[in-house]
Amino acid sequence: MYMKRGDLHNAESVFCLIAERDIVSWISMIITKARQFFDELAAKHLCELDSLDSGSYVLLAKIYSDAGKSEDSAEVRKLMRDKGVKKK
Repeated sequence: MYMKRGDLHNAESVFCLIAERDIVSWISMIITKARQFFDELAAKHLCELDSLDSGSYVLLAKIYSDAGKSEDSAEVRKLMRDKGVKKK
């Protein structure tokens, strides 16, 4: 459930509590971590390609927020303000 929502922090907590992890639990955790990494990487590249497009920054801030990285999310929003990027 947590992995489907992208809540990696809680997913990892539950995963660590599982006494006997099976192939399904391992695959789910690996896919979730990979998806988060590639989502973040893709959003960063979008910001670099079109530095004035607010959608890329909003997406990156949301990815960080969903991953429990509130400081990184705040940093992205600050970067938007510093660059004068406005949400559409």
